[in-house]
Amino acid sequence: ILSALNDCLSTALAVARARPANYSKSHWESTEGKRQTLAWVAGKILTPALSFPGASTCKGFALASANVVELAIRETGMEWAASVDSPTFDLVAKFLKCTDKEVVRVMATRLVEMSQIEDEDKTGGSSDNASAGGKTKSKMETPPIAYQCNGCEAFPIQGVRFTLGGGHGIDLCQGCYDEGSQYAKSCAPDG
Repeated sequence: ILSALNDCLSTALAVARARPANYSKSHWESTEGKRQTLAWVAGKILTPALSFPGASTCKGFALASANVVELAIRETGMEWAASVDSPTFDLVAKFLKCTDKEVVRVMATRLVEMSQIEDEDKTGGSSDNASAGGKTKSKMETPPIAYQCNGCEAFPIQGVRFTLGGGHGIDLCQGCYDEGSQYAKSCAPDG
């Protein structure tokens, strides 16, 4: 169960990190008429084990806890956070009060990594980052797994994705790219 939960949380984090707008469209879990976040639902699954001193001996528990904490913190920064029935900071506090020191260490390490990434984003990167082709990548960054077309808003883009370079963050599906190309050709001066 922990392995499947970690796979789900890792996938959600990859989308939340790279494309927060896409994550906000695909995460809702309806329970008893309440709108709750994925982090909250996963947290409800894991919290009973937080009081056990040997929680870290269960393979994947520390990683799942760190994933829940990161996802919960990322969710608080999203525009819809105030409309959700999930007390995120209470959830994070429960996890940080875990009696297993290894679980707390893994979560604290993740929080430090998150703060370093935020600092790098604000300062435009640091010497610790690997730079490829003028594009800076942080240590924790994972490639996005889903893209939304900025033309027709299809999500996810199926097939070929066209993207505008230079950090513009514009992605197009094949149909919107073809339509834009035809328009550009019709506007081009003859000759």
